[in-house]
Amino acid sequence: MNYKYIGSDEAYPAYSPSEPIFMERVMEKVERKHISKSGYVLIWDGFRHKREHRLIVEKELGRDLKETEVVHHIDGNKTNNKIENLALMPRKIHSLVHRAMERFYACGNSSKRRCVICQEYDKPESMKREKYYGCYSHVSCRTEQRRKYKK
Repeated sequence: MNYKYIGSDEAYPAYSPSEPIFMERVMEKVERKHISKSGYVLIWDGFRHKREHRLIVEKELGRDLKETEVVHHIDGNKTNNKIENLALMPRKIHSLVHRAMERFYACGNSSKRRCVICQEYDKPESMKREKYYGCYSHVSCRTEQRRKYKK
């Protein structure tokens, strides 16, 4: 192996790109960890960026995560990747958890539903569910809306 020294600094010889040590030197200069636009911590593994919270759960389980599995941040902080703050769940359950959290933060009760007409939260028993769309509305709001459209 031929070493070419740049200037007086003999600690950092210039390697040719074909040598394996060259890539190690390049990788030392590349930032291995950063936060994405969406707020997740990404880690560079040499080939691509991976989300840190997924890597932590994979390491804890000792296997790769399935496509249908989602890692949820319990406290909502995407940069808090402590194992105590991460929960593994199926994708369908994860979307339900987020909808329930939205309702809880909006009105203080995750079992209440929002009327699509007046946008107020109420108990599902006092509302009517649309057959095809699955959205809820008050009966009084629905009849008032129909009266407006008949005129």
